[in-house]
Amino acid sequence: MNLTRENFCAMIRYDFRCHLSQPESYYRLRLVFNYEALSRATVYNWLSEFKRVCTYLTDDLPDGRSSTTTTEDNISVVRRMIEIDKRVTYQQIRTNLGISRSQVYRILHKHLVVSKVCARWILDTS
Repeated sequence: MNLTRENFCAMIRYDFRCHLSQPESYYRLRLVFNYEALSRATVYNWLSEFKRVCTYLTDDLPDGRSSTTTTEDNISVVRRMIEIDKRVTYQQIRTNLGISRSQVYRILHKHLVVSKVCARWILDTS
């Protein structure tokens, strides 16, 4: 199995989100990937960086509304709206969910991968 640094980075980020310590994350990777795993120093550095960035981002978040409204619930609601009415508009989705036009765009085109054909939303079946 040939894993890239991005693959390992994703696994270490997952460990960080699961609140594993640096040694726990390193030993978990070592247990699964043996000598293909990253060095201890690299794992420790990445975990430290995730902690630094996470702390930095949470310190700067404004009070009030969440920074994102692209949730699994909103995505499934938009999917159901499209399945019920193929001619549903951005405005109808925005009004129903109370989210911005850019969030509607993100849900439709990045998460549901739909396109407008003959004034209908067509779900990508591939």
